[in-house]
Amino acid sequence: MPSPGSPATACSTTRARDSWLSVDDVWSTIGSNFSDAMKKASTGPDGKMYLVLNYNYPWGFFYRKSFWAEKGYAVPKTFDELKTLATKMKSDGIIPIGFADKDGWPAMGTFDYINMRLNGYQFHIDLTAHKESWDQKKVSNVFDTWKALLPFQDPAALGQTWQDAAKALEAKKTGMYLLGSFVTQQFTDPAVLADIDFFPFPEIAMEGTDAVEAPIDGLLLSKKGGDNKAAHDFLAFMGSAEGQNAYAAVDTSNIATAKGADTSKFSPLNKKCADTIANAKYISQFLDPRCSPRHGQQRDDPCAAVLHQGRQRGRQEPRSAGKDPLRRPVAAATVTRPRRSPHSVPAPQGQVRRRRHRPPSSGRLIAN
Repeated sequence: MPSPGSPATACSTTRARDSWLSVDDVWSTIGSNFSDAMKKASTGPDGKMYLVLNYNYPWGFFYRKSFWAEKGYAVPKTFDELKTLATKMKSDGIIPIGFADKDGWPAMGTFDYINMRLNGYQFHIDLTAHKESWDQKKVSNVFDTWKALLPFQDPAALGQTWQDAAKALEAKKTGMYLLGSFVTQQFTDPAVLADIDFFPFPEIAMEGTDAVEAPIDGLLLSKKGGDNKAAHDFLAFMGSAEGQNAYAAVDTSNIATAKGADTSKFSPLNKKCADTIANAKYISQFLDPRCSPRHGQQRDDPCAAVLHQGRQRGRQEPRSAGKDPLRRPVAAATVTRPRRSPHSVPAPQGQVRRRRHRPPSSGRLIAN
């Protein structure tokens, strides 16, 4: 989530002031439906409420339980244990870590986790809010740490989408896959879906696994025509257990954010996802919605520039074998913004605006 007192996009102080209407009136009605962490994620730098939360979903390593049981694999608790497990998987002829970065954005989730685990949640939030310099050793250390995972990540990463990587996990070609729980959309076979489990990114140096990457999707109200009562009423409905139950009826891969939402139909995986979020001390949003609106489009943006620098470092320091199948670090794959819908247009007066947080094919929307 954004740092306390910042809106859904931590760098969007101007955007919050110029584009979106405060919905304090709505929050006076729905406030008791949300945890303090969720409230902070909906609060602007001016102390006003802007975002009405709809759902979120944790990022973690997803895997097939039966496959791990067959191979005798155990869930790693630390980064060293993760590397040891990956080494064993590789010796078993399995691609240890599924990965796909053809679209440019999936690598950002790995950056988020390593940065939080290495430097702490607050540094990560300050970095993405541009309160910390991207040109410092703490940031380069993230890429240096990531380098240890490169031999274990899918060598075809730069040529495949996240959906491709999900299918590889389903086919037991990869041992685990770091992505959001929306990955389960790809598992249409009920038997396969029931076989999916996940674990949080292991601890490295700071705060254990207290910080969880769990992007929060929600709705904002445009200032234009913001006095439309129907829009306020709709936001209040979506901020209620009833409204979120209605949404969950058509998309079971997400976790409702409102207290009192119906969890009786949750699968064991849904329950685990919900518990992981509920027990997190810190909730982080995804990298690019927190950064400059130009992120990934121009090299002078700090987020894109650092990923670019990481790629250059990898080219300058090839693996000792001299045969790097990726040719460049996955951590620094070209950054693009495919998740911004080409059909995203200014909201009609008095209507709620939503933006896509993931690829158009995933059908998910985020207000940022």
